[in-house]
Amino acid sequence: IKNESTVIASADNDPFDLVGLCLDGADARGATQPNAVVFLDAGRLATTGFLGGNVWRLDGAPEADLPSEDNLRDLELSPNGRLLAVVEKDGVTFWDTATLKKVHRIKSIAPLRLRFSPDGTRLAVVGGEKRDTIAIWQVKIPP
Repeated sequence: IKNESTVIASADNDPFDLVGLCLDGADARGATQPNAVVFLDAGRLATTGFLGGNVWRLDGAPEADLPSEDNLRDLELSPNGRLLAVVEKDGVTFWDTATLKKVHRIKSIAPLRLRFSPDGTRLAVVGGEKRDTIAIWQVKIPP
């Protein structure tokens, strides 16, 4: 992913190719088996991976962990930037992007991918035991 041609974030499922952030030659490593990446704001991004995720500053310094005992599969930033929704094995966890604290959790059967509606009032989750289900939840995002 390129952001104004200066920041590059990459993720793949190769366990030996860890997340790298590049900003004017700076480099940071630390997330394991990255699955997904999203910019939280102009200065930070979040990654998901095996046994948790991470929030990184774009200078390459780690800011916080998103701990989990599961492989975090996907993540999505709410349209207003206030919530980060993260897919875990048995549900979706919501993190406040300002405090980086868990604020809510929805139980779901084997979620795989998720997306917020453009206005942020709904969250669509693809999953199910056979990956044949789409669940749509109404979401109340703090102002």
